[in-house]
Formats: sequence, structure tokens, C-alpha cells
Amino acid sequence: MDILKTQKWLIVLAKLAGLFALAVATRIWIEEITHLFTSHEDRPPIVWGFLMVGTIILVFGSITWWLYFSPLKQRVEPDNSDAAWRRRRIVGGLMVGSSVLFVAGTIFDTLWHMWLGGFGNDFLWFPHQLIYGSFLIDMLVAGSVLVSILRRPGSVRANARREPALGMAALASAYAVFSTPSDLLWHRIYGLDLTAWSLPHMLLVSMFMVMVIAAIRLLTSSRKPGEQSRFVRIGTFILTGCLTIGPVVLIIPEYQFGDATGLDRPGWVYPMLVYLFSLCGSVLIASLTKQKWSATILTLMILAEHAILIFGSVTLGVTSDQKVLGHLYIIIPAIAFDIALIRLRRRNNLAPRQQMLRAGIVYWAVYWPVALISTAVVKIGSPIMLTDVIIGPAIGFVFLLAFGLDIYKAYNPESNKPLSVERPLTAQITA
Repeated sequence: MDILKTQKWLIVLAKLAGLFALAVATRIWIEEITHLFTSHEDRPPIVWGFLMVGTIILVFGSITWWLYFSPLKQRVEPDNSDAAWRRRRIVGGLMVGSSVLFVAGTIFDTLWHMWLGGFGNDFLWFPHQLIYGSFLIDMLVAGSVLVSILRRPGSVRANARREPALGMAALASAYAVFSTPSDLLWHRIYGLDLTAWSLPHMLLVSMFMVMVIAAIRLLTSSRKPGEQSRFVRIGTFILTGCLTIGPVVLIIPEYQFGDATGLDRPGWVYPMLVYLFSLCGSVLIASLTKQKWSATILTLMILAEHAILIFGSVTLGVTSDQKVLGHLYIIIPAIAFDIALIRLRRRNNLAPRQQMLRAGIVYWAVYWPVALISTAVVKIGSPIMLTDVIIGPAIGFVFLLAFGLDIYKAYNPESNKPLSVERPLTAQITA
């Protein structure tokens, strides 16, 4: 058993090392790192930014470890009462609204940065109020429910592990709310010329993704065995759309609105970034709903968000060079993925995991020729070279095998059960 655990941890570490290597190869943070170590004039020292972020991570990381990962001899059974089913659906439903609020805030934030250039001497301007307001709503809702559960008789940790998704939502949203001062400090360190891939943005979007994953778990685990719910299905589509759109909003501005930063990166980077989130979104929504054309519907939601961004930029008179067709092509591999999955699901001799793998390979095979040609024609980022044609698809295929199928395992629709509470939270998400 110890050998198996060691192998699993080695696999996890290998995947993390691969992601780190990918981040270095893409040169995503080259502009940010260069900017950090240039003259800062009257700006705060960099060390204060790292110290504040590190302190917040340490505090919330310690709470999370103690509640969900620390050794507990007591066997914990999940809460399968009628009250628990209703509680998950109510909290998950409210988090659907807050997730939409976050996405609206990021769209406004992108538009206002392009429109005004900076913050207008006001860090908590309207877009940031929407963003942090979404986390505040989740913290108050999920946090109050979590506190009521923790106050029940018995072990605090045992009570928390009966509702791990609820705790994950509360802690992630609380982290984002309490990180507001550090976010402000980092903006002062970067100055007004910070890019979308800055450290505060990455942490904020990461917490948002954790929060949305928790909301999806709450909704999908609020159904009793065999129960069908239109509310849960619609909420799942909206949440998955928000989960995919959030990172995409970080990608778009530097490449599609005239920012020269993308020219310092290899040509395969932009299509790779779009591929990572569009593929994950397609696999996730197909695994969650088993609905026909789910990936196509999700992609149309992403493109609708992009249309809103373009409309807003035109309305505000943003004059940057807009490459508005930058990722319109993602609809083509999404349709191919859905067609393949529909055909594969008619074959009873294939296991669901095999069906998802083959549909994912179809997505990969269709995506890369279309993406590289489209990126070259629209001239996004650096020119496409022969090395980009080789490196991009190769990394994309490895990502599908290493991470794409893990999404299916985590959200296996064949077993519609709440999160197990007898294993650590990370094992429940990745297993």
C-alpha cells in the first residue's frame, strides 16, 4: 500500500514538474519577472509583496491542512440526510450567481484597463467591486453554513470532512477576500503597467477556479441517486462556462488587443493556452452532463463572452489593434469532439473512459491544424515556425493523456455520489 501511495505522489510531482517546465518554456512570466527586477523608484520593495502573499497562504493553508488533511483516526461518514441534499443545492445555486458576477467583473476590468489605462487612482473601482464582491458573497454564504456544521457536537475536523466541497468553497473565497490588501500592494509594486499574468491575478483566478469546482461538486452531489434536475444541469453548464472563461479572459488581452508582450513568446504559446482551457472545458462538461452537443454549447458560451468584450471595447472607443477572430476557431474542434462522442457512445463495447479518450484525441487532431493556421492568418503573437507545428501538438497530446483523462475520473458521471470523506480532499479531486 505504501508503494502505491509513493507511486501516486511521484506521478503528481511529475505532473507538477511538467507544468512548471511548460510555464518556463512558454515564457509566460518573462515580462513580469523583468519588470519586477527593474528600478522601482518610490514603489514598495518586492520582498513585502512576497511576505504578505506568503503569510496569507500559510494561514489559510494551515487551516485547510488541519481540517481536511491532518491524520484523523475517527472514521467519517458522509452526510446523506435530506437537509444535506437541500443545503448543497441552495449553496451551489447561490454560487452560480456569484460566479457570473466574477466573470462580469473580469470583463469590465479588462475593458476599463484598455479604456483608462490604469485604475483612475482608485484600486476598488467598479470592476474590482464586482470581483471581490463575488468572493465576499461566497465567503458569507458558504462560511456561515460551514460554521454551523463545525459547531455541531463532536470533532470539528470530522464535521468538516462530511462536507468537503462546502469547506473548499468557503476557504477559497475567504482567501480571495483577505488577499485584497496584498493585491493592492502588488499593483503598487508593478505600477500601472502590470500585465494580465501578474501574480495577484494568477492567485485570484486560481481561487476562483477552486471556488467554481467546489460549486460544481455541491450541485452535482445535491441529487439523490437516479434523480434528474434541470436546475442542476443548467447550473452546471453556467459554472463550467465560468470556469473556462475565467482563465481565457487572462489570455485574450495580451494577444488580441494590440499588446506586444505576446511577440516575446514562441508562436505555439497562444494556441496552446487556448487549447488547455477549451479542451478541459469540453471534457468536463461532457463528463458532468452526458448531454449531446455539450462541448459545442459550452464553446458558444465562451464565444458569447468574447462578443460582449468586443462590443464593450467598441462602445468605449478603445482604439487598440483588435484581432477579434483570435479564438473563434475553437468551435470547430468542439463540434468534432461532440460528433465523435455521440458516435462512440453508441458502441456498447467501449468503456466510458475509452470513449472520452478517443473523443479527446479527435479534439486534439482537429484543433491543432485549425488553430495554427488561424493563428498564422490572423497574425496573433510571434510568426508560426516549423518548431511550433511540432512542439504545440506534442505538448497538447501529452496534456490530454496526463491531465485530460483525470478530469473524467474526477467527474465520472457513471457514479453520481457526493464526495467521499474517507480520503484526503486532493485524492477526491484527482482520483
